[in-house]
Amino acid sequence: MTNDQAIRTVNNYLKGYFSEDVAIKLLLPQKLKDQYLLRTEKALELLVFKEARQA
Repeated sequence: MTNDQAIRTVNNYLKGYFSEDVAIKLLLPQKLKDQYLLRTEKALELLVFKEARQA
C-alpha cells in the first residue's frame, strides 16, 4: 500500500528530479508497509494466490 506522496516521490525519482538517496529520505518518514516489486514476467508466473481477507 502506498499513498499519493509516496507515488509522487517515486515518480519524481524515476524522472531524474532527485537522487536515490533523496527519494529514500523522503519515503522513510512515511512508515510504508513492506512492498514488493515484480519486474519480470517470470517473477509474476511464480505468484500463487493463497487467500483473500476482508479488512
